[in-house]
Amino acid sequence: MAINLKKYVCGAIILTICGTNIVPTVSSAMGNNDIITVNDISTDSSIDIPDLSNIKDLSDTYIPETSNISLLDSLTTQNIIELNQLVQSVQSMDPSITENQLNNYVIYLLKERSNGIRLYALPYIQDNLNTAELALFNANPIKGLNVCSMAYYATNKAAELYESNTLYQGNGDAYRHAHWSAAMANAYGSSYAESWGNAHESESPAGYDKTMDLFNNRVGRELGVSTGGGDRFTMIMQSKLLNLIDNGKLRRIVNGVFTVTDSSGRK
Repeated sequence: MAINLKKYVCGAIILTICGTNIVPTVSSAMGNNDIITVNDISTDSSIDIPDLSNIKDLSDTYIPETSNISLLDSLTTQNIIELNQLVQSVQSMDPSITENQLNNYVIYLLKERSNGIRLYALPYIQDNLNTAELALFNANPIKGLNVCSMAYYATNKAAELYESNTLYQGNGDAYRHAHWSAAMANAYGSSYAESWGNAHESESPAGYDKTMDLFNNRVGRELGVSTGGGDRFTMIMQSKLLNLIDNGKLRRIVNGVFTVTDSSGRK
């Protein structure tokens, strides 16, 4: 039974799909956290904090399964943010609950949803994760939730900082990839971030676009590791990243030519 300890309000996030790129937008600017917080989003929905004893009763062994791939239909994008927030809240309330127990709880929620029980805290990833990304998500759902939240935040931050005509193959696109990779590398290490970045590009055809994204992912990972952690990570990282873009350290495509970034297109 769920214990209604806290009400979460979440706003609508709209997906615009352009090729293999997912571009979510929000009605208001996000805050300065890669892990999107309740104050960053709003909705009429509420999430109940579960009975923590029920989660602690779950197995401390998590066996990745593929069945949850088919359980992700008909879920809204905002749910992935809500579930990520729920997981963080549970971790904060009882740090003794293990990662594997939380992973099993996420899969439990997915299966409950597939049985027709309406649950708010569920992710929508069917249409924006490819096969390789789904495998990474399934291997560790709670990390996957945070990675997806980081991607949504990086996308929205790029749209906040850059003109729309730069968000595909331009400086804004470079910012988005590097920001996402930096956030992942800072939270989980460069290797894990590289796995997600490579998975994201795994179904993209060879060419300048893929080369650009992989290059900017690498710069982002290096930035995420070198910047360090702490509450000011995102603010410091963003400042450094904008400076790198302005000074030609990332890559973009201009009129079909693979070239360096610059300071153009900033709002």
